[in-house]
Amino acid sequence: MLNIIKILSLGIVIVLAHLLGRRWFKVPLPFILIGLGILFSGFPLYLNLTFNPDLFTFLIIAPLMYIETKGASRYWIRG
Repeated sequence: MLNIIKILSLGIVIVLAHLLGRRWFKVPLPFILIGLGILFSGFPLYLNLTFNPDLFTFLIIAPLMYIETKGASRYWIRG
């Protein structure tokens, strides 16, 4: 149950950072997310947070690669 709370709270922070970054800050979103990550790393709840590399690959890397391949040109790929 604690892991679900951790993941949900991180998701909420990411959505809020995206909304705040568009409206009030003139800083690119990755910088805001890095700053929030540094801030969250000091909370006792997140001190021992570890991610399974297989889960990270399945949930993050695979969708990013899929999105990139949809936008790639056949002419560009053929070289």
